[in-house]
Amino acid sequence: NNKRFIDQTLLDWVFIAELMGLSNGDGLFHKKYLSLIFNKKQRDVLLFVVDGMQKLGLNTAIKPHSLSSACETVSFYSVHLIEVLKENGVYWNKGKDKKTPQFVLQGSKEIICAYIRGLFESDGCVALNKGKSGRVKFGNCSFNICEELQHLLYIIGIHSTISSYKKEGSQEMFSVGINGKNSIQKFKDFIGFRSE
Repeated sequence: NNKRFIDQTLLDWVFIAELMGLSNGDGLFHKKYLSLIFNKKQRDVLLFVVDGMQKLGLNTAIKPHSLSSACETVSFYSVHLIEVLKENGVYWNKGKDKKTPQFVLQGSKEIICAYIRGLFESDGCVALNKGKSGRVKFGNCSFNICEELQHLLYIIGIHSTISSYKKEGSQEMFSVGINGKNSIQKFKDFIGFRSE
């Protein structure tokens, strides 16, 4: 039922923050619904989202992705939840115009870490180098998201850098890289990944 009333005092804002991170990576907002795309390796994340939506009393639909057999789309419909999110600073922008929600920018460490986890689950990776500590990386077409991510990482004591790149015939992309043993360990301790 997409007109179901949701009591804001009962919302799990940590879950909502992680959901917003996922959606800023691989999501589609509409005035009535939110859809997220997961690859088959992210089944744990998909089930986490479905469970969280069910706890809110919302039905979800899981369907094969229309463009890739390696992916699934999870959608939920709730006009009221979308309105609640708007009231709490969730921006309904696409692509390069996406922004971090205000409730995350002004949130607790727990909310910030959940949002960052969602971003990295959607558009992040870990690159391991033989004999070195490796690198954790996030990529997105929105400089706003990357700059705000770097600020949020700084708040929790993680050093990061932003770089940009552009392949011929495509739009400019930005990446946030976390290097160094201490920063990577903090990422692992405070944020981590749900998927393997």
